[in-house]
Amino acid sequence: MVKDRDGTQAEIVSGLDYSTFQPDKQLNTTWQITFTAYKLADSLLAFNLLQNKSLVQWHGQWFSVEQLTMDAASDVPSKQITATHVWFGCSRIRASVPVKSSSGTSTDVVTNYTVTQLMHYAFDNNKFGYTWELKGADTQAPIQSFSPCSALDVLNNYVIGQINWVVTADNYHIIVQSLDSFRHETGTVINYYDNSDNTNIQWDTTAIVNQAQVLDSNNKWLGTYTDKDSVNQYGVCEGDPFTADTTDVNTAWTEAQKQVSSTAIPQSTMTSTYKGNVDDYDLGDMITLKVKPLDISQELMCTEISATPYTGDPETITWTTGTTNKAGVNSLLQLQNQLNLRINELKSLSGQKVTGIETIDGGESVVQYKPSGSSSGVANS
Repeated sequence: MVKDRDGTQAEIVSGLDYSTFQPDKQLNTTWQITFTAYKLADSLLAFNLLQNKSLVQWHGQWFSVEQLTMDAASDVPSKQITATHVWFGCSRIRASVPVKSSSGTSTDVVTNYTVTQLMHYAFDNNKFGYTWELKGADTQAPIQSFSPCSALDVLNNYVIGQINWVVTADNYHIIVQSLDSFRHETGTVINYYDNSDNTNIQWDTTAIVNQAQVLDSNNKWLGTYTDKDSVNQYGVCEGDPFTADTTDVNTAWTEAQKQVSSTAIPQSTMTSTYKGNVDDYDLGDMITLKVKPLDISQELMCTEISATPYTGDPETITWTTGTTNKAGVNSLLQLQNQLNLRINELKSLSGQKVTGIETIDGGESVVQYKPSGSSSGVANS
């Protein structure tokens, strides 16, 4: 269904090309639908209602048309639509963050703010019908300064960026919660050769920094922060000194820890196809992924779902999206540890005859294992 921005007219989109319809939902960053609609004799009103800022409904959720391309090259005119979930429209709200009236910038005193306070700053007295809910226990984080910003900026920069929480929504009702509160067990399995036909894993360690000298705002040396888990996995990768915005030692150390931790893990992406219904899984679902050819059996959290639900093609589930979800990345580090253990097992079999290894086609083979070269294995620093 599509309706105009004021909600005075609504119509079913009968000219929708279902093969082009694609929802994409990514943790904290994206929730949108894309599709193509055609100008047909029985869909003139719906076609004309599809304009920028008009609203499209799918699965009970409303999306605002933000990108539109009209094509008159064929005999039947069409529109290519990208519509974003309405919760991102809270960018229209000016947040009531505490700022200095004289300069327009906030106080430089480090203050602990709770999520509840931040949400009040963002949404109190808004004129667009947005409401909010905090699930689970509240928490707080030190924030040195605010600049004039929107409600969406408060969510992105502080609730998500500073406090590392999750933001979801039910139309105009915004829900915030910790990652631990957001994750939920499903007890289900996605199994290669069964309900999945592809898993792809990518790691990029080019930009890793897992150690840095820490200085306060007066350039006083406070020590060296090291992410030990990352160093154990990848060796020492020291970056530029980190200079905090405060002279408070505890606050400076907390800032340094957050900065280094965000760069101490590889840029990593892991995706799997899933043969099922688009509603079978949602973000936050904990699912066991089993890929026998890669010796993978790992419980992971779903962080993105992309699909073309009306074509019968498998949907794509993303298990991690780089460094935006530390929990997901940690799961991939655990997975990499599994692979390292497998390497050690294979090293111990050097020169031995191994029987009963299942081949891809389900048979068994007998192999003589011998590492290529004399320096195989994983180097630890």
